Amino acid sequence: MPAHTSHILQPLDVSCFGPLKKAYGSQIENKMRLGINHITKKEFLPAFFTAHQQTMTVETISSGFRATGLVPFNPERVLENLGPIIEATPSPRSSQTSWNPQTPKTLPQIKRQSQLLLSENRKRRRSSASSGDKPFQQLLKGFENVVHEKALLMVEVAALRAGNQHQKRKRTQKKQHVRTTTSMTVRDGQDSTQRPIVEEQPEDDDENIDPVLQAWPLRRTFTRPPLRCSKCGSSKHTVRVCR
Repeated sequence: MPAHTSHILQPLDVSCFGPLKKAYGSQIENKMRLGINHITKKEFLPAFFTAHQQTMTVETISSGFRATGLVPFNPERVLENLGPIIEATPSPRSSQTSWNPQTPKTLPQIKRQSQLLLSENRKRRRSSASSGDKPFQQLLKGFENVVHEKALLMVEVAALRAGNQHQKRKRTQKKQHVRTTTSMTVRDGQDSTQRPIVEEQPEDDDENIDPVLQAWPLRRTFTRPPLRCSKCGSSKHTVRVCR
């Protein structure tokens, strides 16, 4: 088939696919009204089957073959849909580039505008060169140097920004790592507060202790028991790594 002619030569493109797409869209719209917004294979197949039964009929398929001039064979049905082909004649190229009113931003644009400006000035003076051409060339050369320096600075700034972003990501990851390693769960906090308090018994006999001192309450000291898992009771690991 020639290029860009499938919409008028293929029967399914002419009469079937459009109504099928419209019918399937109406089926999906009904499901969306019922709250089904995610279409999976289970929703797609029944909706497509219903749309296929509604559109792929004998009348629809036959009209597609008639519209494309296949059955009955009638090429004029297709040719009358084609517009006249008009060959565009190439426009003559001008000898010189037209003036661009926009400000030049790149080095080729600057050179093009400068050459055009020099040629226009020479036409007005009707001479090949003048005393003003040399200062203009020097000004153009200085402007080119500025453009080159700007390009180098832009590359350097882009590299510095990329390095700064990399350092920021590293600092953020380090802070997140410190937070996760020093965090404590609620269960760990409860276990630490519910540890038993062990009373330290005196080693000396009661006979050698002053009776005045015996009247004072015994001193209580906190001894830290070994850490145990709050789930299985093992002292080899904590609840965060319990299996």
